[in-house]
Amino acid sequence: MTIFKHPIVKAFSSMTSSAILAQVLYLICLPYLSRVYTPSDFGLLASVSTIVSLFVIFSVLRIDFLFIKNQNNTTNYFYSALLILLVMSLLSIIFLEIIDYPLVIPNWQLLVCFLFMGLYSLGTNFSVGRADYKSLSIGRIIQIIIQCSVMIFFAKYYDSYGLIYGFIVGQLIASLFFFYKLDIQKINFSEVFKLIKIAKKFCTHNTLLAILQYSVPLVPILVGKYLYTTAELGGYFLFFQTLAGPFAIVR
Repeated sequence: MTIFKHPIVKAFSSMTSSAILAQVLYLICLPYLSRVYTPSDFGLLASVSTIVSLFVIFSVLRIDFLFIKNQNNTTNYFYSALLILLVMSLLSIIFLEIIDYPLVIPNWQLLVCFLFMGLYSLGTNFSVGRADYKSLSIGRIIQIIIQCSVMIFFAKYYDSYGLIYGFIVGQLIASLFFFYKLDIQKINFSEVFKLIKIAKKFCTHNTLLAILQYSVPLVPILVGKYLYTTAELGGYFLFFQTLAGPFAIVR
């Protein structure tokens, strides 16, 4: 076996090439999107994507990482994750209402964003857990193509929410592709609730570490909501997206 046919090398090349292609496609579309959408539109997307990205860290209590460690029953892990995702989405909306965080879209739309982004995160982690790197690579490409296509389509009709529509629809379509590849069978509720109890214990320290790791670049937007205009946040978001492209490939 040559080094290029080694499973690890093949997986690495598949994921790297898909990440590069996805970033290149997005960076190609970004100059056009920045012309047809206003800085305020990008500020709207920045606010929504930041809240949703933080939510995804704890959305399923890290049960997807438990699946990576123990892959005995894909079905039970899948339904456990879906149930947790639904409950955590509703609780997150209630929490944001309680603290009176300045939301930029209606609660039901934010709930949809939570669900779709959570599904996408589940799909990618389940693919990694099953070592299905080919599906992961294809799903990433599907997501970015759908996202850019929807954003461009709605730009034609001058809809300022087009960026958000592209963001959530791209996640949804890619999620459906990921879960189509899973071997989902009849649900076993007793096993599902048992897994949820395990996930509650597992998530305590893992979630905190993940928040510390991924929240740093999101803090300026979270805090900036109180200090800057939506247009100024949009300008920062555009700059950050362009700058972060190459680093996203490495990660």
